[in-house]
Order: sequence, then structure tokens, then C-alpha cells
Amino acid sequence: MDEGEGAGSSRLTVELHAEHAEGEQIDHGLDEALRGIEQAAEEAER
Repeated sequence: MDEGEGAGSSRLTVELHAEHAEGEQIDHGLDEALRGIEQAAEEAER
């Protein structure tokens, strides 16, 4: 995670390696990553 361009903002880069995954596995990985990002953002606001 890096500082964003404006005050109070951050930039997060996520890499999803899907060479050995298909359809639902990829969707599950994306959902899991988004839940983690949401949780981290909520904790950062506290």
C-alpha cells in the first residue's frame, strides 16, 4: 500500500495469479481479495 495522490487517500496494488485456476476459482479469489481490502480500509478508518 502506498500513499495516494490526495490527502487521506491510499493506493493498493493487487496481483491475482490465475495460471492454475478457472472460472469460479478466479471469482472466489477476487471476492476474497476484495473482502480483505474492505476490511483493511475499515480498520484504517478507525
